[in-house]
Amino acid sequence: AFTMAKATFGEAGEAAELMGVLYNNMADKTKNVRAEMEKLGDVVTVTQQLYQIKNMSQLAEGYKYATPAALQYKSSLEEVSAVLGMLNTTGLAGGQAGTAYAATMRQLIKASNELGFAIGRNEDGGVSLIKTIENIRQKYGEFGDMSDQTKMRFQRAFRDEGLRAIALLGGKTAELNEHLKAITNSSGAAAAAQETIEKKSPTEQYKILRQNID
Repeated sequence: AFTMAKATFGEAGEAAELMGVLYNNMADKTKNVRAEMEKLGDVVTVTQQLYQIKNMSQLAEGYKYATPAALQYKSSLEEVSAVLGMLNTTGLAGGQAGTAYAATMRQLIKASNELGFAIGRNEDGGVSLIKTIENIRQKYGEFGDMSDQTKMRFQRAFRDEGLRAIALLGGKTAELNEHLKAITNSSGAAAAAQETIEKKSPTEQYKILRQNID
């Protein structure tokens, strides 16, 4: 937790609480605890690095509302992190991002049946929202280019809250896939970031902190 906090300029207490919640809900309990904790720290660190997220508390709020849906549909922590990060960057901050993600996932099966798009799957057979949005784009094109009638069909299928995430993420799938790859291959990221920061002078560290605040 300290390593992750140092790497993201966060609070150690917030980092410990977030890692505890993620471990209890999303970690593989059959694997070594330390290794899983390090993996969680790396995933959160890279997510913080890639996206416009004010602080760890804001990201934790997103996880809080998104995690139940992720567990229900067997979505990976890495993909949930990428989606929450992108939603934060596009303007849905903290809990709003988690709520929008959960609403979209909740309506996904119904919308798939009504609109005729395929639900994407991850390697474990769980639901992949990114792949699903790619399937939607392949069938219907860009959301902004859809006819008014088609947009109304999407609104009825996903409802307002669920549609927010679809509309915001529709044109971001290439970027999401690139970021998902970075988050998935994030092993050692927190320790590396901590080492880099600790090698810098106090003045350089302060400049980084000011840039993050800005």
